[in-house]
Amino acid sequence: MRRIPGSQLLMPLLVAAALVGCSDVSFYISTGGLADAPNIIIVSGKGFVLKASVVQSSGSAGGGTSELVVSADLEAADGGPVTEPLTADSLWLVRGDEVWAGALRAEPSEGESTAGGEPPLRLRFVSSGGPAWAPGEVVDVIVRVLAGGEERLLRQSDRKIQ
Repeated sequence: MRRIPGSQLLMPLLVAAALVGCSDVSFYISTGGLADAPNIIIVSGKGFVLKASVVQSSGSAGGGTSELVVSADLEAADGGPVTEPLTADSLWLVRGDEVWAGALRAEPSEGESTAGGEPPLRLRFVSSGGPAWAPGEVVDVIVRVLAGGEERLLRQSDRKIQ
């Protein structure tokens, strides 16, 4: 029996997640190529970084289960406006050998205004329904960024779960 490396399994799993087409897609995958995701990407000569917040939300008042909620902001490395057409659609949380994957949805950034056609300082994407990992644990956050017809991975390491 031929063994398939985890990195070769990544794309079929991403395609399967896209086919499901729901916002609460979650499954575990091998770390594969995620370990090589950079902490900065260059698009049209400009650097972009990921600023992520990972929060363990308590369930509903009726005793629901807790889940991780991730806010993933794409920002220009120089602090300037985001003028390039960027989006993000997938997210991975890596905790040691465990990996959780979820879908991202775009959300307006609080306090950000694009009135008058000014470009935003950040693009915000959110994923919910993550695993019930404990506050204080540390995870790496990796997102798939779509830019200029290309897919790129972008990482922010060592994010403490709040």
